[in-house]
Amino acid sequence: MQPLRQWIRQWIRRTFSVSTRHRIRRVIRPAFMGTLRRTTPISPIWGFDRGNAVDRFYIERFLAQHRSDITGRVLEVQSPAYTQRFGTAVTRSDVLDIAAANPLATLVADLAAADALPSDAMDCFVLTQTLHLIHDLRGALHHAHRMLKPGGVLLATIPAVSRIDPDSKADQWRMTPASAERLFTEVFGPGQVSVQGHGNVLTCIAFLAGMAAQELSTRELNHVDDAFPMLITIRAVKADPERKPVDISVVIPTYNRSHALAKCITSLCAQDLDAHRHEIVVVVDGSTDGTGAMLKGLNTACRLTVVEQPENLGQATSMNAGVRAATGRIVLFIDDDMHCPPTLLSAHLAAHAQRSDASVVFGPILASGPGEDFSSSQLAASFDVKFSRLMNDPTPIWPGDAVLMPNTSLSRELFASVGGFDTANFARRRFDEELGLRLWRSAVRFVFAPDAQTSHAWQKGAVQMRHDWIEGGAALVRLHRKHPELIGVRPTFGKLLAAPPWKRRMSAAASNFPRLTGWSIDALMLAARLVASSDKAARREQQLQSAKVALFALHGALREAGRWSEFARLFKPDTHTPRSLQ
Repeated sequence: MQPLRQWIRQWIRRTFSVSTRHRIRRVIRPAFMGTLRRTTPISPIWGFDRGNAVDRFYIERFLAQHRSDITGRVLEVQSPAYTQRFGTAVTRSDVLDIAAANPLATLVADLAAADALPSDAMDCFVLTQTLHLIHDLRGALHHAHRMLKPGGVLLATIPAVSRIDPDSKADQWRMTPASAERLFTEVFGPGQVSVQGHGNVLTCIAFLAGMAAQELSTRELNHVDDAFPMLITIRAVKADPERKPVDISVVIPTYNRSHALAKCITSLCAQDLDAHRHEIVVVVDGSTDGTGAMLKGLNTACRLTVVEQPENLGQATSMNAGVRAATGRIVLFIDDDMHCPPTLLSAHLAAHAQRSDASVVFGPILASGPGEDFSSSQLAASFDVKFSRLMNDPTPIWPGDAVLMPNTSLSRELFASVGGFDTANFARRRFDEELGLRLWRSAVRFVFAPDAQTSHAWQKGAVQMRHDWIEGGAALVRLHRKHPELIGVRPTFGKLLAAPPWKRRMSAAASNFPRLTGWSIDALMLAARLVASSDKAARREQQLQSAKVALFALHGALREAGRWSEFARLFKPDTHTPRSLQ
């Protein structure tokens, strides 16, 4: 039997590509229901015989997000593979190894005792899955910091959960995000380090069992549970004494809007602040329209940092990544289709300077033109109503004004203290409301700054709006579950729940077929335009549009709630009065 097995293995290697062989192995030895009740791993080599190791998914995504840091003279350990794969405008690639026998090594030394290596020489140091093998961690970090140029970047990864390599006695350390942040901050200084944990209980189990990343879904891999980090990524910047500190960082998440983004950046670079006092951090959220290339070719007078995410992870994830890359004392969130007047940043800074306590500052958003369709126009109209009220009475009202919408700023320290946006439950919708509620519960004051004014072009089309309505309804259920203080407060679905039973049943039935219902309502709106007067048609169209929005949102909410009784419990009619946020 043994010669036959060897012949079959050799035939498979000759016949099939590596990726096909990995798929064959996953089919022959499936991981389903076989990861827990066993005393040996499915794969003894971290899943590399089944695909890509789970930790490599997070490592490669982290490096892809920080391509713009991997530039100039770059140092890597053992091999220049990641430099070649993710580097941009690399002028020189160095390889560090403790073994002189490595033909790729250009620098031979123990990182913990690397006194002979040059100081202030590297623009970037890619240090992945290495520090846990070095006993003298502080010594290694000291030399990594010393070798970087002022303003140079260290991109490091450390395992939080991993098996021990039985062939190596060097594997010594595991960390938590808190210990990593403390250790790196001791060396690089406060405000120079951003740390993030990746993974959840499933990815930890999968990695220990030897499953491949291909055996997990994107949703499972992207879910972050702070109680179960599998891998820790660290971006640390060596302080530049000649670089003046930044007062405010503008964070812009973007997805496939390169033309609008270029206009937004142009307006931000024309601020009345000195150029060194502000920076722009753009997070490219898996764009496929050439946004990354456009940003690289953009010649700006202000400081611009680009973070590229290889896949579309949602606005909340992008904004968290932007804050981690920011260096300013204050962070301001702006949408990529906004135009920013020259006084915007100084108005936000002035509003913060007037208050000694931690506060959230938000300014008015005006429509710069008609939306792409009726839905966008209605959204713009709702903002007009909101900010007209605040212009007359600047006292924010809970819960409607407790939202971190675009044109909102707060201190970077405050944002980090509450954990940023909840990407596990609100990656794409309601994340701004959820964080606003957490800040409100922490007694943070919301301040309306009428002078901090922006204009919005409302670039979303009808298809994207429909997806947003459905996801918004589902996220609203999660929001009420996480924040039960909202139950009986928000007017959402209140009219429906107060309606007669037959109307509730009809609405629930119509929401089961959102696309067909949407087409039917669109047909009715078209008929209204043809047969009614312009004023009457506009009123009827507005009523029908509101019904369509409600039905799409109802579809998402019922799907998330699971049953009507749970939906009714979460959205029972109003019994409370909105309260002041001050």
